[in-house]
Amino acid sequence: MRNNNRTAVIFDWDLTLAQSMGNLSASNKIAVLFQTKGLHYSHDEIEQAIQTRKKLIRDGKLIAKAELQTRRDIACYYKQLLTILGHAKVSMSNLYELYTD
Repeated sequence: MRNNNRTAVIFDWDLTLAQSMGNLSASNKIAVLFQTKGLHYSHDEIEQAIQTRKKLIRDGKLIAKAELQTRRDIACYYKQLLTILGHAKVSMSNLYELYTD
């Protein structure tokens, strides 16, 4: 019998290592995350917001980081998506809560 002793726990915040929700796209993961916090946007709405954000960046109408690495970067990314979706009134503390979840 194989020895299955565990020696470490890896926290995979963005679900890139362990696909715990299945093989979902980033827009699906964000939709699920937002929905758990009462922000009921569909996968299609999130995907459209992501594409709109990319276009705004390409057109020079939105300054944003391509690499989202820090808690603040990701919180700002969520804020940009929510603003595009018409949900602009969200506090940084709520955004950090999303990040933590």
